[in-house]
Amino acid sequence: MIMEQNLENTNNPEKNPMEGQGTADFQLALQKGEFDKAEEWLRYVQDNRDKFPSYKDIWEVWLGHRQADLEFYRRKVKADTLKNLCPRTKIEAQQELERAFNIKDTVAFRVALSEGRIDAAKKWLAHIMKNRDTFPQYQATWQVWLTDRLGELKAAEAIK
Repeated sequence: MIMEQNLENTNNPEKNPMEGQGTADFQLALQKGEFDKAEEWLRYVQDNRDKFPSYKDIWEVWLGHRQADLEFYRRKVKADTLKNLCPRTKIEAQQELERAFNIKDTVAFRVALSEGRIDAAKKWLAHIMKNRDTFPQYQATWQVWLTDRLGELKAAEAIK
């Protein structure tokens, strides 16, 4: 998903508090409860929007997802459930999925469906549903993301 791409490196550590870090690192900071660090990074990106041209056309959606990430992890802290998470990056989560199912992300899920690998796609989705808290890339937009995947799966099964 385009929202999950890493942000561009600004090559200026004095101005960018999370130099060379992207959305996955932002989410990892949130998982670790490092809200100040994550918020500082998000403020930097917002204040320097022009340095991130890859987000020009999707800015509002991307920003909405990051704000949803913040709120999701704040709710985890408030409910005292943040400690139950095993902090890891989106990349680590994708590596697990690729090893287990040969489907690392939503794009690969769609490819699997288009290639008729419906059983593998079902197992991939079931694994994510069962282990939701270990997949940070889907947390903030979980309900919409899951509804979309279930719809895509249902459509592929109807064609089969």
